[in-house]
Amino acid sequence: MRLKRLFHKIYPGKPSLIFSIFFKFPKLTKSKLLICLLPLLFILSCSGIRSRESEDSDRRALSQRITSLRTEGPRKRILLLPFINDTIEKDSSIARTGRDALVSGLRMTDNFVILDNSDVPKDLKQYRSEKGYDMEEVSKVAAEMGVVAIVEGKVIDIKVRKSGDDVGVIRSIKAEVFATVGVRVFSASNHREILNEVRSATSESRTHRIAETGRNYSLAADPELIRESLVSACQGMILPITKSVDKLSWNGKVAMVGGDRIYLNAGRITGLNIGDILRVSEDGEEIYDPDSGVLIGRAPGRMKGTLEVVSYFGKDGAITVIHSGSGFKENDKVELY
Repeated sequence: MRLKRLFHKIYPGKPSLIFSIFFKFPKLTKSKLLICLLPLLFILSCSGIRSRESEDSDRRALSQRITSLRTEGPRKRILLLPFINDTIEKDSSIARTGRDALVSGLRMTDNFVILDNSDVPKDLKQYRSEKGYDMEEVSKVAAEMGVVAIVEGKVIDIKVRKSGDDVGVIRSIKAEVFATVGVRVFSASNHREILNEVRSATSESRTHRIAETGRNYSLAADPELIRESLVSACQGMILPITKSVDKLSWNGKVAMVGGDRIYLNAGRITGLNIGDILRVSEDGEEIYDPDSGVLIGRAPGRMKGTLEVVSYFGKDGAITVIHSGSGFKENDKVELY
């Protein structure tokens, strides 16, 4: 046990490698084993340090690129649906990992308020089919919640490629995982697709085995590779998603009229500031293409006046007073003036 603790201190990532050597060659004394393996431990430790430094540098560079996407104005409310797993690996964690990676990247831009799926008043499973979500129907539900865009994510494929040394007692095994992810983004206002993107990414690792080749390697042996490839593929989606949603205008709604106070469904988290002046208008009529029957969008409603933000309430609500106009009602549309 003392020898095991020593190996953990020297190189905590590979104690199984060391002890597999010990058990395959039990006649070696502890002192001889340690002398033989010190050079290997030193090499593995140095390579691990270089790898961690490279990963940290990549993360910092990615963080800087993502945070530079921050735009002026209120944060837009988006709904990121539960990820779909279309791979042969039917592990529920694959879909969760993909969605978590996308949520993390989108939050880093500071451009969005991402709703929890549990906040949707209807069961999202009823909108699922073999091809994905019925985005037009989801858009109708999301629009009532002040959502600007709906994002559907799908893990399309995960593949593994492995190779290893055929000779030698300590054999090197290289594993590569290829992940392909697809994303669709729909505008909640006109139920139309504004982005359809597919991205792929690769992650790799090199391990060592005692008298084994890469033939016995499986995805289950290293789930971290799956996570890394999924995260990389999803990170590549942040910029196109942000650009597509940037083209949509922000709007909120009047949640309630109470005397001289008018309550909105957007507030501090959204990015409204005390003193902001907001324009209020009726919700316009939906206009459909007479030939195709496809929804074109909503016509501008009649402007009723303006409101001034004076305080906040609840999780993400604002209290306003009348700045000009009259006749404000629940569900009236609110925009920056």
